Parts: sequence; structure tokens; C-alpha cells
Amino acid sequence: NWEGKVLVNKGWTWYADNKFNDKYGLITNNSAGESHVAISLTGGKNGLVEISYVISYENFGRGFAWVDDSQDNTKQGLCKKVLHLCKMDKGNDATWRTEKRVACQRNVDGAEMVSILNGIWKVEASVQTVTLLREKLPHGQQKYLHVCLTPPEKSQRG
Repeated sequence: NWEGKVLVNKGWTWYADNKFNDKYGLITNNSAGESHVAISLTGGKNGLVEISYVISYENFGRGFAWVDDSQDNTKQGLCKKVLHLCKMDKGNDATWRTEKRVACQRNVDGAEMVSILNGIWKVEASVQTVTLLREKLPHGQQKYLHVCLTPPEKSQRG
């Protein structure tokens, strides 16, 4: 049961937030950087960690996602900062152009890698998107997936 895998839940609710009430997900409305969820993961055959989320043109934000050995929010300070998107840096393959992609990965707080999940785009529609985290989990290894919503930028709609 996936619900038993959610070990920490601060500010997220499981419900359907669409016209037909048939598309469920963990949703938060806290834009102060206080929302955090930690989910227990066990590595599978390929070790990939995939995150699926919705992007939209307004009332959506940006967040961090990372995997580590602790169920505690080890990046609480970063979750409370306004998150700027990655810029293209040809010398570092960990950053991606954000005009065409909704997620990027970069080093923060030293050398630790996090994924930035951008829930905002310019098209007036809401759609599902998926990103793969750079870190892989070896088969059978247990770690924790963390997601936190960050405060919005002033130019951000919503």
C-alpha cells in the first residue's frame, strides 16, 4: 500500500482537484515553503526514480525533489527560499534550458544534487509531466524521496 510509504507529510493532502474529481494526487496550497513530504522508496530492477506532477499556467509553483538516507527534511532552509530556475551552463550537464523543459537538476548546498520541479508554464492548460531524478537506487536499497514546495517569485502568476 503506497499510503504506508508516506512517512512524513507536512501540508499535503490526497484528493482529486479536477472538474470530474477523477485525477488524484498529493496537493498542497502552502506557498510559504512549509510543505514537505517524505516517501519511502526501495530500488527496483533499473533503479530509476520517476516523479509525475501537473503543470499549469496559474496557481502552481515550483519545488525541490531529492533522495537521501533520512526521512527528515534535511533541506528545510532551501524549501523556504524563492526558487529560481536553472540557467543553461554548457560546462555543467546538470543544468537544462528551462524554456523548453519543466524540470532541471542542479547542485545546491554544496555538492548535493536536487531536482527542481517547475509547475508553471505559459500555455493556458494543465497537463501531466514526468521527470527522472539523476540519482538511482540500487536494487533492494531503501531511501527516501522528498518533495517540498517553495515560495513563489514575484513575477510568478498565481
